[in-house]
Amino acid sequence: MIERKIQKTGGSSYVITLPKEWLTSLVETYYVQQLENETKENEDKIKGMKLGLVTQPDNTLLITPNLSGKPLERKKIIDIQEIPDTTYFYRYLISAYIAGYTKIEINSIKPISPPYRLVIRDFVQHIIGCEVVEERDEFILIKDLLKPEEMPFENIIKRMYRTAKNMHSTAIMALKDSDKTTAENIQLIDDDVDRLHWLVTRLTNMLLSDPPLAEKMGITAGAAANMFFISRIIERIADHAVRIADNIVPLQDQVIDKKIIEEIESFINSALQVFQISIEALFEKDIHKANQNIESISKPKDTSKMIMDYAFQQESFIAIPLDNIVESIRRIVEYSLDISENVINYLVRD
Repeated sequence: MIERKIQKTGGSSYVITLPKEWLTSLVETYYVQQLENETKENEDKIKGMKLGLVTQPDNTLLITPNLSGKPLERKKIIDIQEIPDTTYFYRYLISAYIAGYTKIEINSIKPISPPYRLVIRDFVQHIIGCEVVEERDEFILIKDLLKPEEMPFENIIKRMYRTAKNMHSTAIMALKDSDKTTAENIQLIDDDVDRLHWLVTRLTNMLLSDPPLAEKMGITAGAAANMFFISRIIERIADHAVRIADNIVPLQDQVIDKKIIEEIESFINSALQVFQISIEALFEKDIHKANQNIESISKPKDTSKMIMDYAFQQESFIAIPLDNIVESIRRIVEYSLDISENVINYLVRD
């Protein structure tokens, strides 16, 4: 904490001095790229520098050189010699993307090998907004081409919700039709949810490190963090659709009582209804709907009892998948209630 006294100048103006160390660092890391004459001393560069002042919700004052509100360019340089294997390399790229870097520069003292180039290609195809813009034998540059304001959090969350809900509906269709191919394809759809969740995480990190961007996007850092929490829950609900699909595959060639199939369908539809109401309460900012959603299943009946009674009478290769399916559906309900509880917490705080 650096303390400064407010001083009065003239008739009605107030001034406060800024730390020299901060200004010098600012010139070296940000402004040096924007000033035409880079040969001047730092003190000369500071003269005439324009800074933006942004009042924060807690009445603190943000001083920033970012007058345009555009995301600050942040570059991550990766020395490929320090990455021992391709799996680690892929995780590293995802982490750099999530952290909010707008440029990822990959360097090597020798030509980048084909396996690593394939990882880069796979990475670019699985994330949103980045492309390879420059490539040489020992160098690859990945750049973010997405404008954050073009992807509002609300639109991303709604798309994640619809995708996750459709995944579960597709899983039930696969169970009813004994369709192994449809069940296996759910994993491909889950990749879309993961990509969107990574984007939410990335935007959240960018906003937390660049407050003027939050103002431009019309969202507070707290609201962005809340959206990240919701995004994580939806991503987990989508994962349970994959788990249900994985347990449908071994049941494909088994004879299952139609009443049990109908019970599973009814159970999952009830769970998805709870999921839907939670999302509606979120975007309608309806604290009463969120509370009613929680109260509606505060004393839930065991809708899975018929399924489990049936499963206990079967061989393990039928009983275990059925038990896993029921458990995943229960998890959908629990995660949906987490969303409703979060809606109440956030709206009360807001």
